Amino acid sequence: MAKFTQSAFLGEIRNKAGDLVFSRNRYGPYTRGYVIPSEVVTDPRAVTQARWAAAVASWNDDLTDAQRYGWNALARQLGSRPGPVGGRKLSGRTLFISSFCNLDNIGVTPLVVTPDQPIAGQLHSLTAACDADALSLTIDANEGDTPPDQGLVIFASPPLSASRYTARDLWRQIAAVTPNPSFPTELWTEYTAVWPAPTPGQVIILGVSPIAAETGLAGPRLVARCITAGTGDAMLTATVDVTAAELKNLLAAPKQIVPAPGAGKAIALITGFINYLHVTTPYTVPSPGSLMIGAPATAIYAYQLFQAGGILDDTQNYLITAEDQPQGSLSADVTNAPLVLGFTGATDLTVGDGTARVTVGYIVVDILS
Repeated sequence: MAKFTQSAFLGEIRNKAGDLVFSRNRYGPYTRGYVIPSEVVTDPRAVTQARWAAAVASWNDDLTDAQRYGWNALARQLGSRPGPVGGRKLSGRTLFISSFCNLDNIGVTPLVVTPDQPIAGQLHSLTAACDADALSLTIDANEGDTPPDQGLVIFASPPLSASRYTARDLWRQIAAVTPNPSFPTELWTEYTAVWPAPTPGQVIILGVSPIAAETGLAGPRLVARCITAGTGDAMLTATVDVTAAELKNLLAAPKQIVPAPGAGKAIALITGFINYLHVTTPYTVPSPGSLMIGAPATAIYAYQLFQAGGILDDTQNYLITAEDQPQGSLSADVTNAPLVLGFTGATDLTVGDGTARVTVGYIVVDILS
């Protein structure tokens, strides 16, 4: 990009001349080479183009002259809109198209008649939170004391480095919410449909434009910045309580500790222990027989074995740590498999009524393929 200094005797040069484009930014006039605009029509662009075309057709064909006069009068009442150099006069046509597109975006039938009063949407505050481990991205807002019924148009940046505080021109719409939204609003699914899932420590910047359902007028866009929480590659933990009925049915129904991690991933168990609580009656433990933590396949693949005899058939409380258990498993049997508590005996535990709490430490790894 080349910069140039204007002559004192000539006015400012703007637009295209040959293969050069003359323009201006906050640093002054500049030139750049002409680039043919992209003709790739993505799904969001197609939706936007269709919405704008419908709005223009409605202004031209659906409105009467009196209605168009009403929109022009309302535009004069609202005054100018912000522009790069001062304000720009707001026309009734521009105001109508904006209202039409905003209402259609939040699922409200666009207006034809002029609104009785120029009500705009409003939010008094906006906060956001993101947790990569919980797969959660939420916004929370204060709508004020007497807000109009309003929908929301929500924009978001891609995951950014922790040093970024603005989204600049990286905004993309991720959701449009119908009037009377509930807060906090969960947006993880909508965000990851547009942008990659963030990792712990990355920043997401969200912008929310409230849209008044009565008029389609947008209030000021509020912006919230949040740092993604989560443990990343650090060890994760999980704890489950196991009832007496579940302990006596582990052969048929292993107790899930951690859900399946997703395609191409496996749970790597780092540590585990079982806190056993005796109630009134000891268990009858078949011999041989051990508790195990592992992955369910055609048979449970044991990552760790835990002594059952001499413990579950005793009348004391125990904290059971794992026995040494070198174990290799076929990748196909552990990929995207949950982590479960099982039993190795030929028959299940019987009679007893004690309970257990299982705690594990693990990481999620990518499987080579």
